[in-house]
Amino acid sequence: MKIDMKLGGYLISESGERDQLKTITAPDETDVLQFLEIVRDKTCVLAMKNNACDEDGPQKLTLYMEPGRYMLLLADTDEDGDPEIRTLHGKNKLPGLENILGEPFPSQSIVDDFDLVIAAFCEYLNSGNVSTDFLY
Repeated sequence: MKIDMKLGGYLISESGERDQLKTITAPDETDVLQFLEIVRDKTCVLAMKNNACDEDGPQKLTLYMEPGRYMLLLADTDEDGDPEIRTLHGKNKLPGLENILGEPFPSQSIVDDFDLVIAAFCEYLNSGNVSTDFLY
């Protein structure tokens, strides 16, 4: 799989204003780790897109986060070429909805472990995909 990543996003202030982050073209793992550390305790949206990806396979990994709460979404395609969204699943969460960034999402897709976020971004950067054992 060809990989041509672009990393970017924006911070959201307490008043709801967006502050665009500098986009990084062709980031390496150090760039990704530094970027994640900068936003670790912030409210923000980050995305890493594989510009080399055609219609087959994972196109973009998106992180929606509030301090201590993280939701990862991987835009992928299934075997039939239909769009598919893969996400983390908090194993200890009860079914239901929780708000993140003012929108309701399944509680099980929101986690509090930032190490999972780091691992997913690094795996996507290096392979262009995230294991289905991790995001499903």
